[in-house]
Amino acid sequence: MITDYISPATTLFATFLGAWLAFFFQNRREKEKDSDANRAALNKVQINLTQQLNSLTIFNRDFIKPYKEHPVSWIAIPAAPYRDYSKVQIDGGSLVFLIENNASDLISKTLVVEEKFQEVMNLINLRSEVHVGRLQPKLEEIGFREGEPFDVTMEEAQEMLGVRLVTELKRLTAGLVSITEDAIQSHEEIIRELNECGKEIFPKKRVLSFGYKGREE
Repeated sequence: MITDYISPATTLFATFLGAWLAFFFQNRREKEKDSDANRAALNKVQINLTQQLNSLTIFNRDFIKPYKEHPVSWIAIPAAPYRDYSKVQIDGGSLVFLIENNASDLISKTLVVEEKFQEVMNLINLRSEVHVGRLQPKLEEIGFREGEPFDVTMEEAQEMLGVRLVTELKRLTAGLVSITEDAIQSHEEIIRELNECGKEIFPKKRVLSFGYKGREE
């Protein structure tokens, strides 16, 4: 029989080869699985960042831009509805795979951008509370009606509204305008950088690209 001529070494080699091939294909499947999971994590982060960017851009367009050059913008910029964007928070830990791809700096950049977004949301809510709870009642007391021009000097405003309220609203409004514009720019930059990095890491797989064209002029 032909099996009589097969040496023990040949049998051992065949066993080893079979085991090695099984390990090779299993290892490749695991790497493919990890790669898909990392790509999915990157896509989710980009989706959340884009949702944040859309919220920032819409707020800037509807609340800040129309009143930014107003002489008393700290009054003119209206209060905004309460904002809770906890569902679009960024999971920085999901980007840990970037460390192995020499892109660890993008993790810290993403977390900084996330913090800016949260700061904007907090400022919107805080300023709106002051605007609705303290400013609007004062304006009603002095006979100001919404939609009418508020043409007063800073000295008159401080006399009518109080130095403390005026100072607080000016500080909150200036901070809100500045951090909103900065957050929009930071979001645009990190979304672009993450997309470019994703294309390098996953050249044969699809990485989401939203084609964001930048801020409205």
